[in-house]
Amino acid sequence: MKPSFASRLWVPILLALLASGCGYTLAGQGKNKLAPHLRTIAIPVFVNGSGEPEIHRDLTDAVRQAFISDGRLKIAPGAGADIVLKGNLNYYRLQAVAFSPTDVVSQYWVEVGLQVEAMDQVKKRVLLKQNFLTKWDYRITADVVDAERARQDALDQAYSDLANRLVSVLIEQF
Repeated sequence: MKPSFASRLWVPILLALLASGCGYTLAGQGKNKLAPHLRTIAIPVFVNGSGEPEIHRDLTDAVRQAFISDGRLKIAPGAGADIVLKGNLNYYRLQAVAFSPTDVVSQYWVEVGLQVEAMDQVKKRVLLKQNFLTKWDYRITADVVDAERARQDALDQAYSDLANRLVSVLIEQF
């Protein structure tokens, strides 16, 4: 039985696709543009320079989790780490951005700013010194518990955004 024209056409296309790959990599397997001597990172609890109490702890945890998830740098105690990442949560603001017909706030933006410095402890040089800012919106209702949950969810999204961008900038330098 002779193969059809369509089947003869698909075989080379399929082989070309398989050979080229799709360009995706698993977490922790991407290209690390840091020097080979940098394998561990210490992330002490960030300083809270904002007026909102305790939010710096959740942001620090989100940054640590982002580095753990990425996998290219291992979290280590400060004294033995190749990199020390210090941060200052220096900006927090809630801004009303939408109102109901009766002029009651129905949507907010939560803005969070972080100033970081990553220090190469081996070569005693600054790897990164940068400010990050993110903004997330959330809707509220008259229920106070739901409104606070929405605010906390927006903060968690902001922390995750900052943490992932920080990992990308430090490791991939992108």
